[in-house]
Amino acid sequence: PLVVIVLFGTERVLMNAILAIRDHKEKALLLQGFDFPYMHKRNVQHRGIFCGQLYDDAIVTREDKVLTAEEKAFVERYSKQLCDSATQYIDTTVRDSASKNIIFILLESALSFPVGEVIDGVEVTPNLNALLHESGTYYNGKCNDNIGIGESFDGQFIYHTGLLPLVGKLTSTFVVNNDLKAFPLALKEKYGTQNAIMAIPTGPGMWRQEEMCRLYGYDLLLSAETAGEKVMGDGGEWLNLEDSLIVDLLIDNSEDLFSKAPFIHTVLTMSMHGPYDEVKHDIDLPMLSSYSLETNNYLKHYHYTDRQLGRYFQVLKSKGMYDNSIIIIASDHTARVRYLKMPQEQIGNGTLPFIIAHADIDSEKCWNGEMNQLDVFTTILDLLDLETDWYGLGSSVLDKDSYKNRLNETTQKVSDLI
Repeated sequence: PLVVIVLFGTERVLMNAILAIRDHKEKALLLQGFDFPYMHKRNVQHRGIFCGQLYDDAIVTREDKVLTAEEKAFVERYSKQLCDSATQYIDTTVRDSASKNIIFILLESALSFPVGEVIDGVEVTPNLNALLHESGTYYNGKCNDNIGIGESFDGQFIYHTGLLPLVGKLTSTFVVNNDLKAFPLALKEKYGTQNAIMAIPTGPGMWRQEEMCRLYGYDLLLSAETAGEKVMGDGGEWLNLEDSLIVDLLIDNSEDLFSKAPFIHTVLTMSMHGPYDEVKHDIDLPMLSSYSLETNNYLKHYHYTDRQLGRYFQVLKSKGMYDNSIIIIASDHTARVRYLKMPQEQIGNGTLPFIIAHADIDSEKCWNGEMNQLDVFTTILDLLDLETDWYGLGSSVLDKDSYKNRLNETTQKVSDLI
């Protein structure tokens, strides 16, 4: 074991040195000394999530942290201030929340600039556009991502808990044994929400999804394993469910999934994941000469995902559940600029879409400026009138007069301590 650890550690240090030298933009970090968050991020990005997770499990020291009296008082004081601020503006926006189903869709690598875009008469996102045109829909295309090196996991974690990911660490390693206050649990407690299910395009072990689902309050996890597909690590191949297969999975299990209401369905997509060197599906979408090949391909991926969302919405309509379901759509994180090969200002500065439909929201009263992923959790609690002692570290966007950007060093410190 000692030999393996020494070899693994030595090889890791050398590999990161090589990567840093190869990437001239990061040479400064190497010259400043080996910075753990930097090295770890390179390890995850260039070796893959599983090697990064293995490193965390095998090398990172995890210990129960007992807060000092001063730290505990600081956290409690700050949390109380946020909760008091949130409850001052809580408005029962959805007055019949008890009977509403919740559909929460996390789009993979979704930027906001394609939403509403039309190319030679063809809508890139016709189904999302249809949602935006419905009365009572809130849309904000200026959401900034707050993820760390955990990427997709971090986006999901922020939305469910109102906390920020740890800096320079794979948060899943450190929170998997914690108790969490997540919005599915709050829904169950107040409204007796049943059939809380999550559908993911990977295996249940990816990002410790099975364990995290239990912590968030989900009763059932549908995954590549459920569909009988080989999952990551099986035979050395990385196989994921395309978005059409995710929707097929939902349709195949629809009798069970829609049998008890109100329910919550959280669906993660995959097909918009980079790189965007090619398009796997036959997508009839014109190309823009002003965009790179990769960005045009990204738009085609977006169009394909939107088409699959349309299939899922059609299932809801056929069962008479579409109008009685609040649909919340967010992006797990931004798309990588190096994959798109376009200047960031040309692709909307990397901002994300955030949509709430079928909730009778008066957009004129809402905050429509820049927001954070951190605000989504607080907004959901505000939207559904979920009174609790934890409103997250963000701010609700449903009241423009009370909205505040709470993303700062103090918020990160409080989140880390919690």
